[in-house]
Amino acid sequence: MLFLEYERMEYERSLIMRVLLLILIVVYPVCAGAAAADLPESQTFFNENISVIIQGKCIACHIVGGQAQSTGLTYLTSTQTNAQQTNYEMLSTFIEEDSAEGETVLENARGLNHGGGVQLPSSSAQYANMSSFIDLVNAEKNAPPDSDGDGVSDLEDAFPDDP
Repeated sequence: MLFLEYERMEYERSLIMRVLLLILIVVYPVCAGAAAADLPESQTFFNENISVIIQGKCIACHIVGGQAQSTGLTYLTSTQTNAQQTNYEMLSTFIEEDSAEGETVLENARGLNHGGGVQLPSSSAQYANMSSFIDLVNAEKNAPPDSDGDGVSDLEDAFPDDP
């Protein structure tokens, strides 16, 4: 009799574990996708394509105490807390503050007026990615507001505060 009770408890525990695992498998990707969807497109693009450029090509000089610290663009190394977020904000704000700065970033990457010389040849995929990032930042800056984040601008949205 005791053995049957133990077997029933083990079965129930196994069933509960399976249900929890199923919930985790179904719910986690949905939640993770929602978090990624909340990021601006430029930030997702930065995280996937530009952060590696910053860390590989720019970080040696564009850090506090580096040769380019006075340029207005100083980044955090990948080992520092919130480096990717901070670096995204640094570069996107630099571009947003003056529309000409995006072109300056591209010129410097090609070695024009840049103490670090050529970092991204204009024919490289990394240069194309940097150019695309700048275009995304400028497009988001100039986009009409969307207060509820439903993808419809407030000007066209019948309920701009209701997602």
